Amino acid sequence: MIRPAIVAVGYNRSFGMKRLLDSIGAAKYQESDITLIISIDESNESDEVEIVAKNFNWNHGSKIIRRFPERQGLRKHIILCGNYSETYGSVIILEDDLVVSEDFYSYVCGAHETYGNDKRICGISLYSYSHNVFTHYIFCPVPSVNDVFLGDMVVTWGQSWNYRQWKNFKEWYLKNEDKLPIVNPNIPRDISGWTRSWGRYYASFIAENHVSYIYPYRSRTTCFSDFGVHNKTLNPLTFVQVPIMQGMPIEYRFGQYEELVRYDSFFERVLDDRYIISNIPGSKICFDINNMKTNSGG
Repeated sequence: MIRPAIVAVGYNRSFGMKRLLDSIGAAKYQESDITLIISIDESNESDEVEIVAKNFNWNHGSKIIRRFPERQGLRKHIILCGNYSETYGSVIILEDDLVVSEDFYSYVCGAHETYGNDKRICGISLYSYSHNVFTHYIFCPVPSVNDVFLGDMVVTWGQSWNYRQWKNFKEWYLKNEDKLPIVNPNIPRDISGWTRSWGRYYASFIAENHVSYIYPYRSRTTCFSDFGVHNKTLNPLTFVQVPIMQGMPIEYRFGQYEELVRYDSFFERVLDDRYIISNIPGSKICFDINNMKTNSGG
């Protein structure tokens, strides 16, 4: 049975950690014996974050609190949290500016059950974008009969990996750590500037290996984008706040890979040869509606 460990990632926002843990506690679980790991990086507010972690009552399995004695930084911290997939088979990574939907856990379990062995899938996203975060234009993926679609966009606002997916990335990461080009034409230019982010590496990994995340049409997380290391504005970035799924579906519609709508890392539609436009097969068409690409193969 697929039973991902839930990893709540904290640093210096005790209020954010409490908000996240409260939403995890309020969710519905069909599974039992679920491990919750609260991972705290060292900061001048780590004591307060640890108090929140200790006071949180987890009724669905083991609760583990891990506090680092020295600052790791977000990239290393996430990498260390991803390594829990080796022990638990899969992990759900949630940073402390998120909250989760009521059915987040059963959605992730079902998605891994369906797509976990597909080498074309690099992970399960809990978040669903409502905007192209680089242009700020509305992003509305083409509807389908399925509950999910394929996206090559990197996600840092709630994601899950099984051991195979994480192992593939980790091996690639160790070979490419601190060796990425200043600008990678196969990913959005803004991502190349994320010099301290693990997301920059995962985006490059996705582009190089031609893999995709499973994205939900209805988001299972929303992001408050609180003031912190990667958001220096005092006001939250409200455009990253999205509606989240309410209630527990009777069943999930997880279609075959070939049936799913797909978008690339630039939020542009990817077509296959089932689509013919002006006598051109879909696989030969590269969309750049947002004028972001510098490489036609991107």
